[in-house]
Parts: sequence; C-alpha cells; structure tokens
Amino acid sequence: MSRSKITISVLAPLLLLAFGGGAYGTISQFAISSSAQPVVFQWISGSLDVALGTCTNMSTFTGTCTLTGNGLDETGGSPVAGTYSITTTTGGSAISLGNPTNGVFPIHLNGATSIFSFTDPNGTFTATLNFTNVNDGSPNPHFDGTSSFDPNATFDFILATLTPSGSTVDALWTAGNGSASAPISSGEFPTPEPGSMLLFGSGLLGLGTFLRRRFSA
Repeated sequence: MSRSKITISVLAPLLLLAFGGGAYGTISQFAISSSAQPVVFQWISGSLDVALGTCTNMSTFTGTCTLTGNGLDETGGSPVAGTYSITTTTGGSAISLGNPTNGVFPIHLNGATSIFSFTDPNGTFTATLNFTNVNDGSPNPHFDGTSSFDPNATFDFILATLTPSGSTVDALWTAGNGSASAPISSGEFPTPEPGSMLLFGSGLLGLGTFLRRRFSA
C-alpha cells in the first residue's frame, strides 16, 4: 500500500471522531415546567412589548424581569429534580416584537440580556440566552432561541393558553392594542451531550498525535 493511501486510511477515522458523528447532541438537556410568573404581551407606546415574567417596572416592562419554576436536569442520564430561573435585564426599552412572517415574530431585544439558571443537587448551571422569535401557531405561542449551553442547538419553551380566552399574539398584532398573558407550560434547553464531547476531544487528540508523528517522520 502506498504512503498516501496509508495516510488517508489513518486520517479518515480520526477526522470522523473529531468532526463527525454529531459533536453536539440534543439528548442532554434541562427540561422546565410551569413558571410561577406569566409572560405578558402588551401594546405600549406603539409597540407590542414582552415582559418575561415579573419586571421591576411593569408599566414599561423594564428593569429586571424574572421567571421561576421547577424542572429536570437530564444532562447526566437519570433525571434530577431542580429549580430554574430566567432573569432578564432590559436596556433602556422593553423587549418588543417585529413584523411577523407566517406567524413567526422576530424578537427585538433592544439591549436586553437573559440568563438561564438551573439549580439541583449537582450544582448550579447557567447560560446566556439569545431569544430569536416567537411562533404564534396557536393560542400557545412558543419562544425560540439559542443558548451558550450549546450554540448549535435551539431551545424553546411553550406558553400555556393565553388569557383572555381566545387571545393570540397574531390577533394582538392585528388589533394594534390590548394585552394577553400566560405562564410557561414546558420547555427544553439542550446542552452538549457528554459522550459526544468526549468523542470529539478524543478525535482531536488522536489527530494531533498523528500529525506530529507524520511531520516529524
């Protein structure tokens, strides 16, 4: 066998280990349940604004807004019960929604930052959230985005049925006034799967060792 064929046969599995096979998984995650506080949609000063929980200033949806509840830590195999919080610190303006496309509303953070925190017997785990849109396919809209847990995976959480009865975000947008609210019903925040990350690291280590030997030969 030629030297080039030997090189390819050795490099192929190492590259697969390092970059293939799903280096990031979505099986490992934090699963959350009903929040103690509602998410509120309301027209304020000409824009459809969003309060992610109870805010310091509920008249403008500004300050620090908090959502809390219970959930499960599913990052280690067997689920472990814990509690979560989503703490959002707004900028000078409230979080607002933009023009929808097929029922999907882009989220304008307007300088807001959100931190997800989960606490259980294994410790406290935190991540920065980047909300991207609200999907209003039903009276149970859901929020999508990415997190620093795993920037390659999308988190989402679904709201319970909005009140007043029959409310939807799309109907609020069309009306140009009014408000609606509901607590979180359920949600999932993916994290890198431990086994996949170990495989990723092993692949890189093997690739580095091989290349060192190859160039020193």
